[in-house]
Amino acid sequence: MKHSANVFGVWLALISLFVQPACAGAARWGAIDKTGKLAIKAQYDHLQPFSEDLALAQIAGKWGYIDKSSKTVVPAKYDAGNSFIEGLACVKQGQRWGFIDKTGKTVIAPRFDDESWFSEGLARAKVGNKFGFIDKQGKEVIKPQYDYAYSFSGGLAPVVIDGKQGFIDRAGKIAIKPQFDVSKEHVFVNSFCGGLANVKRDGHWGFIDKTGKLVIKYQFVNAYPFSEGLAPVEVSGQWGYSDPTGKLAIKPQFAQAGSFSEGLAPVQHNSKWGVIDKSGRWVVKPTYDNLSSFSEGLSTAEEKGLTGFIDRTGKTVIKPAYKFAYQFAGGLAPVQLAGN
Repeated sequence: MKHSANVFGVWLALISLFVQPACAGAARWGAIDKTGKLAIKAQYDHLQPFSEDLALAQIAGKWGYIDKSSKTVVPAKYDAGNSFIEGLACVKQGQRWGFIDKTGKTVIAPRFDDESWFSEGLARAKVGNKFGFIDKQGKEVIKPQYDYAYSFSGGLAPVVIDGKQGFIDRAGKIAIKPQFDVSKEHVFVNSFCGGLANVKRDGHWGFIDKTGKLVIKYQFVNAYPFSEGLAPVEVSGQWGYSDPTGKLAIKPQFAQAGSFSEGLAPVQHNSKWGVIDKSGRWVVKPTYDNLSSFSEGLSTAEEKGLTGFIDRTGKTVIKPAYKFAYQFAGGLAPVQLAGN
């Protein structure tokens, strides 16, 4: 179970970080609709979820983009790529990253040293060993000067300076001075969600507001961003959920806990996954090997090495038959067939 980033577009962009290159003879990828029907033939080495009506697809080691009819919109000629967000997609040619539009036209020439995506009109840009930000014309808005940077959220972006994390505004001005611990496992998620950001100091996690004021004291072993008013937090080896005041709305009792989506959250108990509502009540008993957050009313559900889909009541809607499956987006879910 991966924690969601709470912003759907960012979640899609992050998927590429976890995608492994396809091996020769590996099972093919296609996409199913909500009845389980194969809507896109299994013919790809890899297929990512649809975003802005296009999906990143790998063929013969190269990446391009297809539409929901499986028509190739952008030919597979890139070494890597991200999903479309705010009308542009980051693609890699050789050792450099740039951006294309939905026709495949190069909008920003490949000249950056790391992948990126646009959020609130700006994208981080790595040049050499430093990060800055560009606009959609490729113009440098904030010069590369940070040891690390993440996307803007709520008008602020996390940056790392001299081993400490702080936040900058869209002009590049320090809004919250660097003072927080840099946590590698949270480098993708400590952005503002619901007006609060999870930050770490002296080994413990708390939450600050956009002025930098500590709203929830440093008390958690682990903490993820707020989603639908609740944040997964770890206390003494068990996960529960905090409300925006720091009160434990759902007491720590789970081995793992995912973010709330559509009013429900996947949690692990006694090595199995189930689903709870915001009162902490079991909606789906913990009987699954793995579950995702809900998307478009369905969650992936893994049993005995195969993945299918369940609805909000726990009813199996699509039987476990796939080696891997992404969540539904735009009415379709990419799946990897179980056989060669």
